[in-house]
Amino acid sequence: YWHYHEFAVQIFDRMVLWGRGLSELRMDHQGSEHLFALKREGRGGILIGAHLGSFDMPRQLAGNSGIVLNVVMFTANAERINRFFEALDPTSQVRVLSLEPGSASTAFEIKACLDRGELVGILADRMPAGGGDTPIRIDFLGLPMAFPLSPFRLACLLGVPVFLSLCLRKGDAHYEAVVRPVGDVSKTPRRDRDEAAGELARAWVHGLEQACLAHPYQ
Repeated sequence: YWHYHEFAVQIFDRMVLWGRGLSELRMDHQGSEHLFALKREGRGGILIGAHLGSFDMPRQLAGNSGIVLNVVMFTANAERINRFFEALDPTSQVRVLSLEPGSASTAFEIKACLDRGELVGILADRMPAGGGDTPIRIDFLGLPMAFPLSPFRLACLLGVPVFLSLCLRKGDAHYEAVVRPVGDVSKTPRRDRDEAAGELARAWVHGLEQACLAHPYQ
């Protein structure tokens, strides 16, 4: 019951957010200084999130802060979704990148965004449909679970910092956006990239595990 209740409350809050912005919601920040530092330096970064808490809050936060956020999603309709975002909020700083399993085009799009000093957001708690990703098995809540390795490999390939990014409900109309550094692989030698990607994945999963234990109904 509490899972359904929490899901319904967050859907309602998303409707409030889309219709009225953050004016009726309280938003705390933890770690946003890391993103502002990247912006000052003109560097890009990868925000890796999960199906935990709210997905829409970071969109609004990015727009309010002048930070460009590109969200990687499995969708063949990225162009239509982008038009939808722009219709709801012409000042939105969020763009959707369509992820096509087995295609290198998304990787080139992600690189272009990062080269412009923008942020790229990816959800990495589920293996993608179609089986086009290499899994890494990591202990999660007491059992080994398969997580996609490609987001972490991509970070090692492009040499950009990686952050755990979540937005969790703390109370009535009260959320906290969490950005926590997972690692900076800007100087990782080519021969060590696979090992570094695995270390990033394990560090990220550990952070996600802590968040799930603290917010089990979200």
